[in-house]
Amino acid sequence: MGIMNTQQQNKIIYSWYGKPTNSDRKLRTLQYKGIIIKSERSRTEKCIQLGDFVLIEGENADQPFVAQLLDFYEDGAQQKHAVVQWFSHITEIPQNKRKLLKREVSPQEVFFDQVSGYDNDIAVETIIESVLVIPLHPKEELPITLNKEKIFYVKQSWDGKCFKALSTDTFSKLKDANKKGDETKKVARSVMKTKNVEVEIESKHSASKSSLSKERYSQRVANGTKTPTARKKLQLNSMYMAIFCPFGFECSVFRASSFLGSLSSGNTVFLATLFKLWASRSAYSLLKTHAISVSYSLLNMIDSSQEEDFLSSSDGLYSSSSEEEDNDVFCTPEKKTKAGRIFSTPKSSRKPSVHTPAKTLKKTPLPGTPKTPRNATPEIPRRSHAAQKPASMLEEARLRLHVSAIPKSLPCREEEFQDIYNFVESKLIDGTGGCMYISGVPGTGKTATVHEVIRCLQQAAENDDVPAFEFIEINGMKLTDPHQAYVQILELLTGQKVTATHAATLLAKLFCTPGPKRKTTVLIVDELDLLWTRKQNVMYNLFDWPTQKHSKLIILAIANTMDLPERIMMNRVASRLGLTRMSFQPYTYKQLQQIISSRLNSVKAFEEDAIQLVSRKVAALSGDARRCLDICRRATEICEFASQKSTPEIVRMAHVTEAIDEMFSSPYINAIRNASLHEQIFLKAILAEFRRAGVEEATVQQVYHQHISLCRMEGMQSPTVSEIMAICSRLGACRLLLVESSNKYLHMRVRLNISQDDVMYALKDE
Repeated sequence: MGIMNTQQQNKIIYSWYGKPTNSDRKLRTLQYKGIIIKSERSRTEKCIQLGDFVLIEGENADQPFVAQLLDFYEDGAQQKHAVVQWFSHITEIPQNKRKLLKREVSPQEVFFDQVSGYDNDIAVETIIESVLVIPLHPKEELPITLNKEKIFYVKQSWDGKCFKALSTDTFSKLKDANKKGDETKKVARSVMKTKNVEVEIESKHSASKSSLSKERYSQRVANGTKTPTARKKLQLNSMYMAIFCPFGFECSVFRASSFLGSLSSGNTVFLATLFKLWASRSAYSLLKTHAISVSYSLLNMIDSSQEEDFLSSSDGLYSSSSEEEDNDVFCTPEKKTKAGRIFSTPKSSRKPSVHTPAKTLKKTPLPGTPKTPRNATPEIPRRSHAAQKPASMLEEARLRLHVSAIPKSLPCREEEFQDIYNFVESKLIDGTGGCMYISGVPGTGKTATVHEVIRCLQQAAENDDVPAFEFIEINGMKLTDPHQAYVQILELLTGQKVTATHAATLLAKLFCTPGPKRKTTVLIVDELDLLWTRKQNVMYNLFDWPTQKHSKLIILAIANTMDLPERIMMNRVASRLGLTRMSFQPYTYKQLQQIISSRLNSVKAFEEDAIQLVSRKVAALSGDARRCLDICRRATEICEFASQKSTPEIVRMAHVTEAIDEMFSSPYINAIRNASLHEQIFLKAILAEFRRAGVEEATVQQVYHQHISLCRMEGMQSPTVSEIMAICSRLGACRLLLVESSNKYLHMRVRLNISQDDVMYALKDE
């Protein structure tokens, strides 16, 4: 029979049917003709043989994969494998391709899968049970069947681009497989009966295919089983429910759908009463949902008023988990955006109260207390009037020059765009992972260029020019702690929110486990330097996952410092990052001039000399395009206030000069210019330390070392530690610095409260 593989939690034993039919001494493999799946809980056995159609445990517990078994073999490590031919549900086909059918598709219909690139080698442990797949001609209608969950029909094939009718050869093979399947089942049943074993060739209980898959999958995730599964993304749901006695101890644990299927009418009524007294609201709702197929007497007994009493009077012994709330019949369905982000509408909460039997007392709301709606969906108030169009040429120019305005094109970054596009495109086509490090000073178009690359790739994926992919993005500036990156990535991929440690474990399993139908994930990590930790484990994991063989993860890491890997990263982290790097140089004055002109396009609101002046001024300081746009917007406001309504003007050099003086003459800049000499040197020391470390945060001790070096260069006497602490306190009181409030003394962390450009501009003449 072969060596057994046992899943202790599921109590399912897999063993080979019969002796090996063939062996390969070089590959150290043994081929078999079938597998026996034994359930210790129900004491039944299922015999599944080559050519049978089966359900495969997948990423979606509600919809397992459908496949035909082509081969069984055992490798040298005594791991059991199966080679399959996949069939696709209509939900597995991209939305924009479904319209090619031009007809309604039944949930029982599947498509013969001819998409290249899918992994057809699966673990035997992912097989759930056998089903029927019946081939039909394109014009045949699907027959009406009672056992819909065990019978599927196939009319057409799907190759990733179009639907085709089944070839004559494929049609005949599928039909022959059904005939052979019936004969082999009869033979297997007779053989097994001679051994006095209760055989279940086909499942005879009323548990649905989804409940079987949910039970197996939830226990696999909960217990950290590392058996490879045919899944696309993680599922954290569980299909187990517990009934508790009123004395506080657990009476029994059961799987809801299987248990309901075995109940008689009298037992169902008793169970409903027990649920109304003690069960949680989610379990009660699930009971009512499944009871339709079990007993109509239960539905007649549970009316809407009793349900409202039950929901209002459930005791506080139970806390709803994420899985239970997802199964609640009052939940609002999840909405999934194009970019792959999952948002769930908040659900209204009810406070638990002391239980009172529904037949004795009727709960009534207190007078004046508003009743919380069941389907509370927050909405943004709609505009009462349409947004007004720009009233003048200057106002239109101001809108176009806003930093958040999306231009039609990104000038002066064509080479960088093409390099990033080629890198991501090659990884998508090859189905591999990789990492690219993108650096450059602020305002040089790094993030905008990467977003444009993703937008173009998404358009190419819709046109089937590149394989489909999933896009997510995190920003280190928006994270309270570097380890929250795990939580945010998992939430964007699966919609589940767990602790940082648990999220890191689940993500490692996801990216290190092969998934035959999993899409490639493109992850943008902006402000990478803020994910730095002392052990650097967050950065290491992020850059290590793309190196795994089956990860299908592409990371585009963005930071402001070009040599960040050499400055702050350990060797093991820098080696995972790789050598694929892209550096964005600061804009020259000609490039800034071109950016402003392209945004204004046909709006003649600026003199050419005015645009050239602001471009040269900003290019000489930092080359920050955002600062250049802000100055131009302020110049339009100055021009608008200065001009007469009857004689509209355009922005001239005088307006730009005034805007520059305002922009670089803020109270903070005046405070720096009027600060003491050592306070100014302290600010210079902070800038030097930031450039050295590559992180815009430092301790007082680190800044003090830089301060001493600058004093030696100027031939000045260095201040004492007490004087340095006093200088730091004064700059913090002026809000030029953000100083950590603690008693760490020299180990206090400090940050600038203004931009580095403003500090450099204020100290330029000093």
